[in-house]
Amino acid sequence: MKNIRILYYVQFLQSFVPAYVIERLFWEMRGMNVEMVVWTELIYAGTIISTEVPTGVLADRIGRKPMIQIAAFFGVLEFAILIGATEFWHFGLAIFLAAIGTACSSGALYAYVYDTLIEEKKQDHFEKHVGYLQAISTLTTITVAFLGSWLAARYGLVESYWVSLAALSFAFLLTLSLSEPKRTHLQQSAAAHLQASFHLLRSHTELWMSLISGMVLGTAFTFLDEFWQLYIRDAGMPLGSFGLFMALFFLIRLPGQLCSHVLTKKFKAQILLLIVLAVFTLGFFGLTFSPGWIGIGLIFVIYFFDGLVEPVVAGYLHHRISSEQRATVESFWSLGGNVTLVIVGLGFGYVSASFELLGGFGWVSAVCGMFFFIAWHMYRVKG
Repeated sequence: MKNIRILYYVQFLQSFVPAYVIERLFWEMRGMNVEMVVWTELIYAGTIISTEVPTGVLADRIGRKPMIQIAAFFGVLEFAILIGATEFWHFGLAIFLAAIGTACSSGALYAYVYDTLIEEKKQDHFEKHVGYLQAISTLTTITVAFLGSWLAARYGLVESYWVSLAALSFAFLLTLSLSEPKRTHLQQSAAAHLQASFHLLRSHTELWMSLISGMVLGTAFTFLDEFWQLYIRDAGMPLGSFGLFMALFFLIRLPGQLCSHVLTKKFKAQILLLIVLAVFTLGFFGLTFSPGWIGIGLIFVIYFFDGLVEPVVAGYLHHRISSEQRATVESFWSLGGNVTLVIVGLGFGYVSASFELLGGFGWVSAVCGMFFFIAWHMYRVKG
């Protein structure tokens, strides 16, 4: 379990980034206006979508460890560039590298965890370790948010970036001590490998429906995570309480992250995902028509159930995929999530422009509700 422990430390250090809490202020100080920031977001999204599957194929062909190390190294390069960034192309380059790093790790990380557990004959503990990795990230992010605010107030904005660069550098050095788990190496071409992965998804209805459930739920949660500040502001909460709300929202995800492995032993993954889809449907519907304390309570409910989603979907996927296709199929999940975000986001933007934020949450509720009935029907037909 040495490799898993190293990953815990790497996850802690890669989440120890106080710069994120003052990111937009730092970018503004260096001359980045809102339009420029939007362009960097488009660079990030385009890079992710175009590199997600190729990096997953590489992780299956050359190994998980090199991709994790590349991702960690690109994280270091990102912040090294940002510290001296003064021009738009500096920021664009940093975000481009960050996107490639994210794509490299998205398929490789959980595949590495699962293959390592197979060596120990402990693959049944996969959901537990995924939950622990998420919990480490959650707790570190909360703590570092307060540290970043303090550093910015006491020493200025740049110092948070130096601390972040140091943490990411240590994380990269730690990845060098990882060892590649044993597995069967691919003999087929990349094209044949992709075709086999597509065939596997097509032939396994419950698997691709579970992945799509994860995509829809991840997309829905993204909009709440991006816009809860506006919601609680409109509900009359003082600005000084936002830090406390953020900490509480993150903390309430911990039970789901830490207990998902227990629930997956008692219930089918599809049942758990249908429950979360139902909660999201009703929760976002309530947010649309119940602003105020009731709506804030519903935000807590949605955050609580979101903690289950990634461990449950990742566990269902990896328990049913061979080592040769593990990272590639997970990359399909990540790619699909980004495409789903774009498609649903277009509707969210249109509805929000006409009916404000509450209308946008109503749109999210409709999407979740529609997919709940599709998934329920597909699981019944399959059953």
